[in-house]
Amino acid sequence: MFTSQKTSAGEESGYGIGWGIVETPSGKPIYAHAGGSVGGTSPLIVYPDSHVVVALVTNLSGRTWKTEEVAAVAEALEALKP
Repeated sequence: MFTSQKTSAGEESGYGIGWGIVETPSGKPIYAHAGGSVGGTSPLIVYPDSHVVVALVTNLSGRTWKTEEVAAVAEALEALKP
């Protein structure tokens, strides 16, 4: 699930099985899922190295959270870890 699939040319796709596999602007690896549904969104970001998970559950329709927006919340929380 958390291994980036490769294109037929052998290039990384940045997408596992149902999960985006990307890095935050600060270079930390994360696994991300948009969690879109009718009437709401619930993005989930997992920081595998520090065991931080952030889930936002909202009743927004017609708008998806950008990974950068959720990552900003996650990084603020991660900074609070002892």
